[in-house]
Amino acid sequence: MGSFDIWWEGGCWEWDVAAGICLLQEAGGLVTTANPPEDLATAAIEDVRLGSRLYLAIRPAGPSATETGRQSQERVVREVWKRVRHLEYSRPGA
Repeated sequence: MGSFDIWWEGGCWEWDVAAGICLLQEAGGLVTTANPPEDLATAAIEDVRLGSRLYLAIRPAGPSATETGRQSQERVVREVWKRVRHLEYSRPGA
């Protein structure tokens, strides 16, 4: 049995990830874009666009004494974004 805390991927098609995204979001996880924005510190962390082919998933997290579960997830997203390169995946014909 295995598990992941973070999953960063590019190039998958929506039919490869749709069910997993649904399950993760229903469980309280966060799924956003794999590509870091221009301003890491202040950019809004939005829900993933399913057809984007760029995915960063963070497991559900409970609150701590200093932050909510969502704040913890967003902090992890920003830390991942600091460390990854920009991925280039597009849709054929787009």
